[in-house]
Amino acid sequence: MAEFFLPQVIQKNNEKTLIKGFGLPLVQRAIIAANTLSIKTDKPDKTSYFGTPIYGSLFIVKPEYNIFEYNPFSKVYQETPIVVASNYFDGKNDGLLLDNVIIDVTQNRQIVTTDISGFNRGTVKEFINNGDYSINIRGFFATKNPDEAPLVDTGILASYCSAPVTLQITNTFLNRIFTVNNIVVTNLTMSQQVGLRNVQYFEISALSDNPFDLKQQDEQVNQ
Repeated sequence: MAEFFLPQVIQKNNEKTLIKGFGLPLVQRAIIAANTLSIKTDKPDKTSYFGTPIYGSLFIVKPEYNIFEYNPFSKVYQETPIVVASNYFDGKNDGLLLDNVIIDVTQNRQIVTTDISGFNRGTVKEFINNGDYSINIRGFFATKNPDEAPLVDTGILASYCSAPVTLQITNTFLNRIFTVNNIVVTNLTMSQQVGLRNVQYFEISALSDNPFDLKQQDEQVNQ
C-alpha cells in the first residue's frame, strides 16, 4: 500500500503568531522595540535584576506617630514616639518602595435616593458629593535566593499598614489620574504559595484621604 505525504503550507511567523502560540507579552515588546526604535515609551521607575524596565511602583512615606504607654514606675501614661524601618529613600523622604504593583480604583459617589408616590419606576436622586476612592493594591516581594524569604520588606509593610495614621504615597496612576496622595489602610492580606519560599504576595485595601485641619473659632460673649 502506497503512502502519500501531503506537503503542509509553512506559515510565516510574526510577532502576532509568536504571541498567540507562547502567550508572552515580552516577545511582542522586544520585536516591536527592534522594528521601531523611535517608538515613544514611558520613563521606567527603575530597572529590574534582569535589566527590564519596571513601571507602576508605589512609594509609601515612612509614617511617624506617637503612642501613649503606661509607665509602671511613674504610674502615668507617657507619650512614646514609634520608629519604623524603611527600605528606600526617594531623595526627600525615607519609606517603603513597592515594585510592579497592580492597582484597582473604585469611585464611591454619595447619592441619596428618594421614593416618590406615583412614580412607577425609579427614584429621585440627590447628589451629595464624590465620596472616597476604594483602592486595592496587589503585589509581591521577592529575593534573589530561592531559599530566602523577604522577611525584612514584609515586616516593613506590615508595620506601615498597622500605623494609626494616614499614609502619604507617590504613584503616577493615583497621583495624576485620581489626585490621590494619601490613603488609609483598611485591610492587609498576606498569602504564600508552595514552592515559592522567596516570594511573598500581599494585597492592600485602602480608602483615599484628604487631610485637613480643624480650627476652633472662639466667640466673645458680651455680658
